[in-house]
Amino acid sequence: MKKIFILIITVFSCIITSCDMLFMTNEASNDAVDNFESMWKQLDEKYSFFEYKNIDWDSVYNVYKPMVLSDMDEQDLFDILSKMMNALYDGHSNIFAPFDYSRNWSWFLDYPPNFDQNILERNYLGNDYSVTGPFKHKRLEGNIGYIYYSSFSGSLITQEQWDYLVREYVNTNAIIFDIRNNGGGYMANVQFIASQLINETCTYGYYKVKNGPEHDSFSDRIDLTVTPANKNKDHEGWQRPLANKDFYLLTNRHCYSAANFFATFMKQRPNTVIIGDNTGGGGGLPMDYQLPNGWNYRFSSTITYTNDGFNIEHGIEPDIKMDMSQEDIAQGKDSFIEKALSIIGD
Repeated sequence: MKKIFILIITVFSCIITSCDMLFMTNEASNDAVDNFESMWKQLDEKYSFFEYKNIDWDSVYNVYKPMVLSDMDEQDLFDILSKMMNALYDGHSNIFAPFDYSRNWSWFLDYPPNFDQNILERNYLGNDYSVTGPFKHKRLEGNIGYIYYSSFSGSLITQEQWDYLVREYVNTNAIIFDIRNNGGGYMANVQFIASQLINETCTYGYYKVKNGPEHDSFSDRIDLTVTPANKNKDHEGWQRPLANKDFYLLTNRHCYSAANFFATFMKQRPNTVIIGDNTGGGGGLPMDYQLPNGWNYRFSSTITYTNDGFNIEHGIEPDIKMDMSQEDIAQGKDSFIEKALSIIGD
């Protein structure tokens, strides 16, 4: 059983567009009814949030099944399957056809953006910021480090890149770490950053894997544990340079998936204040499948909780809840950055 869980963790180590595909395939068929039935059944047995979201999946079947005809064209089939999947209200559940892919982005489109790239670049970063790997960063007035991290996807963070940030900001009064509009990516990057910000091993949550056909069939809990980075581990009592630094994490609804997991970790880290809007969620890591006609699709197959049992599928609440004010925007100010600066300056 332990080996199975290790395999599961490996499969789920990447999220969103960065994830490695594991396809569960079916016997080839272009019949629209076969494809509808195949997808509905896979979801019925393996989707993880039916009970949490109070979704009557049989009713969804009854709505869309009469619309499916064996000889209907691909576009019409895609539209029906997309609508059926969108009933899950899940950003990790998508169909990928050669001509389009389905997506439900209500988790951020239904909320204020709370981020303005133009204001950030023109009035805070300017021309004299640095780019180290995936990080844009700068020392702001008041001896405050500002680091913007736009995506956990792309390349894996290297120790050399992180060590450069450490040298730049270890002597600052605090660090503003901005992950707004970060749609997720590699869980390995979540674990890497987290390992640099602690001095003791910590468990910041746990997850369960859907493991049976019943809607309430799940594995036992599997802990989400972070071990401190091992650099200089031969020096007893060595402290990671930023482990005790005050961090101000900026979030909005467009923080999803791996960004949501990172916010879950930061929520329980000492010396951390989360400022902004709830994260968008995405607490179910996706598994990939293939329809009989060759289209790929994926959906959430786990449930993730904080240590106290809070389901993170719909996001992590900030410590200071706020929206960008229109007055600030008109003046070219970022309300979240200004809030962090004012707290640090007090």
